[in-house]
Amino acid sequence: MILLEQIFTIDKSRMERFMGCAAKTEMLRIDMALLVSLALNVLTGNRGE
Repeated sequence: MILLEQIFTIDKSRMERFMGCAAKTEMLRIDMALLVSLALNVLTGNRGE
């Protein structure tokens, strides 16, 4: 499960408990959700102007 609405940093030493793998299509969906969550409309070039 990936909670993109709750983005925070964690220490690298804790990553081994949370690491997994995702298919390329899943990673694309994750990337798109991150862009939305962070208001980064770089794919469309729209800066909300």
